[in-house]
Amino acid sequence: MYFPLSQIESNLYTPGGELIIVSTGENYVGDYYKTSKDQFFTGKNPSDGPNNRLQPSSEFSDDYTFEPANFDFQYSVADDAYINATGRSVLNKVPPRSNIPLPQPDDYINQNFQRYFLKKNTNYIYSEIDKNQYSAYITQDNSVQYTVYTPLELNWKIKGKLLQVYKQNYNTVKFKANEVQWIKFEEYFKWRFAKYYRGDSNEVNYTEGGELKTLDTNQEYVGYYHVHPQRGVIMEGRFHQPSPHSVLIPIVEGEILSTRKKMGATDEVGTSTRRNIPRGGY
Repeated sequence: MYFPLSQIESNLYTPGGELIIVSTGENYVGDYYKTSKDQFFTGKNPSDGPNNRLQPSSEFSDDYTFEPANFDFQYSVADDAYINATGRSVLNKVPPRSNIPLPQPDDYINQNFQRYFLKKNTNYIYSEIDKNQYSAYITQDNSVQYTVYTPLELNWKIKGKLLQVYKQNYNTVKFKANEVQWIKFEEYFKWRFAKYYRGDSNEVNYTEGGELKTLDTNQEYVGYYHVHPQRGVIMEGRFHQPSPHSVLIPIVEGEILSTRKKMGATDEVGTSTRRNIPRGGY
């Protein structure tokens, strides 16, 4: 099957904790590539088999059933458009490598840190990189594929009032995406706009209404809420528990919701039933 190089993001790498092998549910560490349809496979590219199907680990719920994989196909890869335009291939340049930086202690003192992203110029595939790679793309270093990708830097809030931090990061992403015309960039984050957030040990988050709604049922939410310690999404309940509970997102200004979901002072996480919470987007 023919698959244009422009629709393959190759030579990516994960250190673990990001991707799962679909057929076994095991955590995956190693090289992988990504297609324009947001599909992930093992190997540096389609020619580097076996190409086992991968999925982001965050997309799996506790009750996910793994299905046998059947991916014994091969793609022929071509970068015809680039070769025709420039007379040479980008394959001799270092491709971007997925490398997500983590905030350091000083960043929490400053209450924010920088995150770096790339967009492939031929489509709307986004990936996160580290500062060194970002600098190489900004300066158009000849060792990287700067003609193929566009870099972007984001200032990411990690301290403060939870809901304010969440909204600020969301607004930053929307503003930057609009500024550089990165369509649906906010969906890359899958509602994790409080990623890396660290609150005070005695912090209590509660809403009287008009601020948050449940992602799965679109109901206005009244009650305690918290941030998921790894995913960075806001969820119902005062504390995080392994029991199923809903993701919460801010209500858009002017939005009118017909129903309410209210948790009393004695209610806690796990009293509600998960309703196929959407996993797409950020």
